Amino acid sequence: MLNSRYIHLHEALGLGAMWLKNSAKIIAQPTPNTFRQPEKKHKTPNPQARQQLIAFLQKTESTPTPIAKPIQATQPTTHFQISLHPARLFVLSACPTWQDISANRLFSGEDGALLQKMFAAIQLPIAQVQYSCWIKNLPPQHISPTPEMFAAALNEIQHEKNTVQAQAILLLGDDFQRPNMQALITQMAGDTPVFIISHPLRIQRDSTLRRPAWETLQRLQAHLAHNA
Repeated sequence: MLNSRYIHLHEALGLGAMWLKNSAKIIAQPTPNTFRQPEKKHKTPNPQARQQLIAFLQKTESTPTPIAKPIQATQPTTHFQISLHPARLFVLSACPTWQDISANRLFSGEDGALLQKMFAAIQLPIAQVQYSCWIKNLPPQHISPTPEMFAAALNEIQHEKNTVQAQAILLLGDDFQRPNMQALITQMAGDTPVFIISHPLRIQRDSTLRRPAWETLQRLQAHLAHNA
């Protein structure tokens, strides 16, 4: 069987009539409708969806996604330096805050202002107070100090306590309330009485911690007055 397109092509090229055998059958050329592709239906644009898309694009362009900085967990911070002087009270936090590290000074923010008010309330001049922190090289990621970190810094903090020769030690923070910290605190303090209150930053956020802190400070005041 021969497609009729070949006969028309043969004549169009000027090759004359194309003679076929009597037994030859010609297939009729399909009509154009046979190969017509179905027409795509266009959706009617939704004005509300278009406005939402424009608003989303404008928002993402105006607020670029911040690039997260990699955390170097193995690199410690710069060792926090403490200037020591003899004092009646040795005040210890677990570690410096990031604000303290930036200012290179302990209790440099609102926590320091609250501490000064506390000491003024028990008639203790700030000149008779020595600030320090037990752990001075906390890793960059903000984690809670572990008992191993406290143990590693025990000798250094004992040296500071002996240099200050304080009549009492005030520990700030819940880290010192852990049962596994009691032996280290005893080793560090020796015969010097120890008083523990929550960190001033926590006291500012939680008003229920003010009364226990005040009661502890009153006992501290009585001890210092007795040993004046």
